[in-house]
Amino acid sequence: MTAFWFWVIVAIAFAVVEVMTVAFFAVFITIGALGAAVVSLLGFGLLVQAIVLGVLGVAGIMIARPFLVERLHIGRPTLRSGADSMVGQQAILLEPIGGVGQPGHIKIAGELWPALTDISEQHAHNGIKLSPEDWRLVFLDAFWRMKGEELRLVPNLDGNGFVPLSGRSTSDLSVPEMSEYLELIKATGAGWGVVFNDGAEDGAVANNAAPRAA
Repeated sequence: MTAFWFWVIVAIAFAVVEVMTVAFFAVFITIGALGAAVVSLLGFGLLVQAIVLGVLGVAGIMIARPFLVERLHIGRPTLRSGADSMVGQQAILLEPIGGVGQPGHIKIAGELWPALTDISEQHAHNGIKLSPEDWRLVFLDAFWRMKGEELRLVPNLDGNGFVPLSGRSTSDLSVPEMSEYLELIKATGAGWGVVFNDGAEDGAVANNAAPRAA
């Protein structure tokens, strides 16, 4: 009976997680835990209970979940992300292309700074409020690390801090990389509970200014 209630508690816990995330992962662990609870009532040992949990959970995630996710997206417009989402948009020219090794820089729909500003206003980094420019550097560091680029730090001249030696900036990013950079910012911010403005006002500015930049 002890095993039965253990599995019931596990099922309830993962059911709560599923309600909060609606990701169709935890629900199958819930089903597996309920199956294990039933098996425990039938007198089977812990090994059999664990096998039932694993089989039902894995089978649900591998077989049922793709079907459910596909069904939920029927009739919904296809969402474009990454560089594809930038096709056809107007932009403000910030830095023209200077030649080989001198990439230009454009502002697309005013996404970067509004997003950084939202994070700056709504989230404190380890209890410290950072400016949008500070967040730009923090996310740029995270982006290059995500890309596998080794960033070197050396002690500053006063010996009370460190200086990054990457020498990279957002103007070095290609259009696909800038898209990934923005996605990293928004995904991380959303995980922190940051509510991003839709950028409609900035987008209007970009659309009006783009013909002059061209």
